[in-house]
Amino acid sequence: MDNLLCRRPDGRTAAAIILATEKLVAQYGANGVSIRQIIFAAKVRNASAVQYHFGSRHGLFTAVYHHRIAGVDKRRLAELRRLKREGRLGDCRAIVAVMVQALAEELKPRAEGNYYIRFIERCVREYENQPSDELARVHRIGLRIAGIHLARILAYLPAELVAMRLTECRSLGLYSLASMEADLERDPMTRVLLPLRIEMLIDGLAAALQGPVSPSTVDALKREVRHST
Repeated sequence: MDNLLCRRPDGRTAAAIILATEKLVAQYGANGVSIRQIIFAAKVRNASAVQYHFGSRHGLFTAVYHHRIAGVDKRRLAELRRLKREGRLGDCRAIVAVMVQALAEELKPRAEGNYYIRFIERCVREYENQPSDELARVHRIGLRIAGIHLARILAYLPAELVAMRLTECRSLGLYSLASMEADLERDPMTRVLLPLRIEMLIDGLAAALQGPVSPSTVDALKREVRHST
């Protein structure tokens, strides 16, 4: 396998390919875009440019993920430090806000357009070897720490249920932000509603994490635990 974590493509050609891939995957999906289409969209003449700069299709997708994720993680870690100073690491909504808002910053207008959140969402949903998993130890530290704090806050719930709720929370948050990004592409006027939509998303995720557990869910959880052991 390529040493993807060590590859740091630079130069105009590599940058053009990264931006073209981000946009095309956001619009058509990870499995709906060919290398040939990417090369054409990037306006690159050399058909082997992806191989030269990234080693493989997988290497390219990982490079696109890597392109912006460090900034997202930096913001999450900074906000977690702020919450620690303020003594708010036990505040569920505040922790959820850290998880959501750091990625929501990627919705700020860019000259090249906003496609990154949809790129991640499509890769997580479709791509066989998810780049996000490969880089989890490197540039998702803030997300992992936030998850640890949330697990502590929710310790009154069954551990298996907490793990599932956290997974669903991350997935729903990513999908919702990707939907907002798509709405912005279709109609830039929806930007006026963005702050409200983000706060409502945070409210909803925090409520879902802390909500009471129904007897039906307890029964289903017991069946799942028996089935998996």
